[in-house]
Amino acid sequence: MPGPRVDPRTLTAAEDASAALGRCAGGAVDELLGHFPVVGDAAAQPAVDALVEALADACAALARAAHEDAHRLGLLARSASPDRPHSPASASASASASATPQHVRGSR
Repeated sequence: MPGPRVDPRTLTAAEDASAALGRCAGGAVDELLGHFPVVGDAAAQPAVDALVEALADACAALARAAHEDAHRLGLLARSASPDRPHSPASASASASASATPQHVRGSR
């Protein structure tokens, strides 16, 4: 028995939000890596650097997951409404994913 029918507008709204989250998280990676703080303490600096790298990695993982979710939600929205044109959010998510920095795409 098929599950409950979901309104394509709900799926489209979720797709748009997920694509926006992916863009924001990808931008956060660039911001974090562009602003490495220098603490002036040789013993503390490696810990600060590791924290910044860990935060950038977490943002990169979030960006990847959000872009993948936006793509899946777009597919679901189009399958729920076959006459719906290609969504601008899924197009921007695809474009954003291809323009995402190497760090976000996972190849360090």
